[in-house]
Order: sequence, then C-alpha cells, then structure tokens
Amino acid sequence: DAIEYIEPVIYVKHFLLPTDPLFNTQWGLSNNGGPDDAGHVGVPNIDIQAEKAWDIETGSKRTVVAVIDTGVNYLHPDLSSNIWVNFKEYVGLPGVDDDRNGYIDDIRGWNFDQNNNDPMDENGPGTHCSGIIGASANNGIGGVGVNWNVSIMPIRFLNSGGAGSSEAAIAAIMYAANN
Repeated sequence: DAIEYIEPVIYVKHFLLPTDPLFNTQWGLSNNGGPDDAGHVGVPNIDIQAEKAWDIETGSKRTVVAVIDTGVNYLHPDLSSNIWVNFKEYVGLPGVDDDRNGYIDDIRGWNFDQNNNDPMDENGPGTHCSGIIGASANNGIGGVGVNWNVSIMPIRFLNSGGAGSSEAAIAAIMYAANN
C-alpha cells in the first residue's frame, strides 16, 4: 500500500564524440542541421549516426582498407598514423623484395601508374576518400574518419590528371587482394 508506482532504473550514456575541429561540419557522420564551413545548412539526422557506432567500436588496425585511386598522401597529419605498413618490407633490406610478392620495397603500397613504390597522391581524390574512411580522431586536426583506427593501404593507378589504364586497375586490385 505504501508504493504508488514503480519505474525501472534506466542508465544513460553520452555518445563518444571526437574533439576534431571539423567534426561538426561532417554531415555524413552526424548531422545536427547546422551550417558547414561553406555556410550550407544541413537536414538534421540525415547521417550514418556515427556516434552510436563509435560507442560500440572505433575501428581496428587489423582492418585493412585498400584505397585504389590517385594514391594517398601518406604524410597527411590526419592519415599518417593510419597508413598500412608492409612489415616484411619495412624491416627488410632496401632494393630487395623481402615479402616475395613481386614488388620491391612496397612499404606503403604501390604506384601502378609509374610502376614504383611511391603511392603518393598528386591529385587529391584518394586522400579525400582515405580521410572519410580513416582520418585519425581526437588529434586536434581537421575532421574524423568513420574508423578512428584502421590500416589504409595506398594503391595508385590513376595519374595526376585522374586517368589510368584498365591494366593498371586490374593489377592494383590483385595487389590489394594478395596483400
């Protein structure tokens, strides 16, 4: 008789949010309807609800994502910590195909446009895609990627003008699959 009603105890938790300065403008991750850096206004909740996912998982270095494009600026401060490293080549001898995959010193991937071990992006699209996939979180630089921790494998088959051959594209896909 002394109890009027009973309510369950509900625990609440705030979402895990990155501290990166451009996160609030990344509508694809979290869209609160505010303006982006160009002044465009978004539509609230038209996004992938990244905060809910980040409460569960923020990625893993064991996940390798090959970016087959114009290459990747592997020195970019928001990407450098998430660039894939071919360990056998990294600790191996210079000028030797230490992992025996047919590519000498492919420490960070391969450039099928120029057939060398430097997959540096000279155009931008591959770096842009890589940022969406895995820009580092909470480093005070730029935005954040869907995966805060990931291994991005830079593979270049397009030249600085954005053109490349189907032969290079096929070789790039095979390289990614084999590595």
